[in-house]
Amino acid sequence: MSARDAHDQLAKLTVLRKRRIDANLKNVKDCQAALRDAQVKLEESHRLQRDISDARMRLRVEAVMVPARGEYGQRWQLDQIENLKIQLTLEQERAVGIENEIAAAEQMLLNAQEALRVAQKRLRALEMQVAHYRLELRQEERRKEYRELEELVVRP
Repeated sequence: MSARDAHDQLAKLTVLRKRRIDANLKNVKDCQAALRDAQVKLEESHRLQRDISDARMRLRVEAVMVPARGEYGQRWQLDQIENLKIQLTLEQERAVGIENEIAAAEQMLLNAQEALRVAQKRLRALEMQVAHYRLELRQEERRKEYRELEELVVRP
């Protein structure tokens, strides 16, 4: 393989590496967007948990302050409290799911960043090889020119 062929091949590999790095950068940005979305969902879940907790507290206060509603009213309040407990449990499960999504998104982001770092290192190595082959190519051309000049000088 001549130096020019090697140079051309390395130039093609460099272009492919740059494309891979661009794809990795896009993947990192997508992961960051997914992470932001998951954090928004987590904040929403925390807000819902606070709302449920506040509603539960209001029902408890109401149950204590108005015991004269009779058996039906107390049952209704107990049912409401039970419904709120169920809602709270569901929201807590949803919050755990959202936290898991966040952890997965963070891991994806870390993996994408590591892949990007590796690709950038490989690209730098390829660029150094391309520069080395270009130098060799120039030296080869200079030697050829020097030989041609020597031949001209030797042949008067």
